[in-house]
Amino acid sequence: MKNKDEYKSIAFGKPGKKDAAGVYELVKESPPLDLNSFYSYLLLCTHYRDTCVVGKAEGRVASFLSAYFPPKKSDTVFIWQIAVDKSLQEKGVASAMVKHLLKRRNLSMIKYVEATVTPENKNSSIFFKRLAEKLGGGFNEKTLFREKDFAGIEHEKEVLFTIGPIKTPKLRELERESSGLKLFKKKESKVRSYSRSFPKVFDHAKGALLYDEGNNRYIDFFAGAGTLNYGHNNPALTNAMINYLRRGGVVHGLDQATTCKREFIEKIYSTILEPRGLDYKLQFTGPTGTNAVETALKLARLVKDSSNIISFTNGFHGMTMGSLAVTGNDFYRDESHVNRDNVAFMPYDGYFGPKVDTTDYIRRFLEDSSSGVDDPAAMIVETVQGEGGVNVASLKWIKKLQRLCQEFEILLIVDDIQ
Repeated sequence: MKNKDEYKSIAFGKPGKKDAAGVYELVKESPPLDLNSFYSYLLLCTHYRDTCVVGKAEGRVASFLSAYFPPKKSDTVFIWQIAVDKSLQEKGVASAMVKHLLKRRNLSMIKYVEATVTPENKNSSIFFKRLAEKLGGGFNEKTLFREKDFAGIEHEKEVLFTIGPIKTPKLRELERESSGLKLFKKKESKVRSYSRSFPKVFDHAKGALLYDEGNNRYIDFFAGAGTLNYGHNNPALTNAMINYLRRGGVVHGLDQATTCKREFIEKIYSTILEPRGLDYKLQFTGPTGTNAVETALKLARLVKDSSNIISFTNGFHGMTMGSLAVTGNDFYRDESHVNRDNVAFMPYDGYFGPKVDTTDYIRRFLEDSSSGVDDPAAMIVETVQGEGGVNVASLKWIKKLQRLCQEFEILLIVDDIQ
């Protein structure tokens, strides 16, 4: 190869199973890279192909880059190995592979590039420092693995290089698009959630569609956290609300008795409760799901004269303190340092697989006075766990749980806000 542009004749892409042999031979001829088992390269070319790059020249493997997403670092890609045919070295092939990788859709939100290099590998050190300059990110290094970590095997320490934050093409695009969000970032509290996930300023909505300030359309799968069963601004609903306001209906009455409230209660009873023979009373809580959960927990503890609650794995019940205490998902709970005294967590339906009935497991705890689980005032359960991963409890399991609560005189709180 005679010039630095010759790498452009190489076709970069995702590796496949048939590339594993070529990759193995390439790495074998690329010291000081560690040669792993053929099977490991077979896995890289199949299971990890979305984060690997193979370069082919005249039908043969001429370069290879292996990478993966480190655990709990969704904004980071870790480059494991880069191998380039000797005839193509110093031609910009390695940089071209990194550039190709960062352009992929599944890496569009990457902010950091990491790699480990031994002190002896001067060429790799120079490469990654130059890469940091090209990507426009900072550069940090620290020892990740010391010699003693290799359990007696002769191996230099591995130094972790971290490049970033970088600006991939997708990040630059989002940065331009989010200029309309500057006021929110400057004037609104940092306690924001959904505007971070959807970096757009939305102007109006209709049915299943949201429109941003540029009148671009988006299908709204979020749908008001699942509450917009009839879509945005359904005419039947908006017309009813407008008519109510025009006739001077009571808008802010707290829990006062109003004509509208009476009509609503009558409709709930006549269309839902009475046809099913359900003898329930209605409790009007605050406007959010967590308000309903807090109210239910307080009432249960008051009625049963006990503070103990049983909740379930992967459950999510809201962001206020009482609701967080019965939330199994630690993603929402850890930062609040909420007190979880008097809450026991039991396995949800299917937690141990389809063949294990977890209500039998719960029964053992309730029957055994030495189980460490005190008699609960209530159990709180979602029939469908949304934030927990869309886990759907079977009707059979829900009914068995209901019978279990009745048998042990435990109140059952069904958190079906959405």
